[in-house]
Amino acid sequence: MSEFFFVLKSLFLTVVIILCMQIKIGSATIEQRSLEWMRESKAVYALRGVAEGAVSLIYEGWYWLEKTIQSDDSSSRGKHSSKWIRDDWEEEID
Repeated sequence: MSEFFFVLKSLFLTVVIILCMQIKIGSATIEQRSLEWMRESKAVYALRGVAEGAVSLIYEGWYWLEKTIQSDDSSSRGKHSSKWIRDDWEEEID
């Protein structure tokens, strides 16, 4: 029964937040102002750089791991483990 009340409280809080975001201050709603702030913020570019770095790090780490596994001739799985990841990455670069 407590799960049901949790869902009801969450739903009520969500509705309240959505209604508050529609309050108009001046010529724009709070929602419009927050979206404009997110588009114009310099933090967005920094976060995008961090995300791109993380993707690059994961790709390079996975490539290194795959190369390490392939160098071990006793493992036949390493030869076909994630060729599709490398192919997708190369298509995005082009």
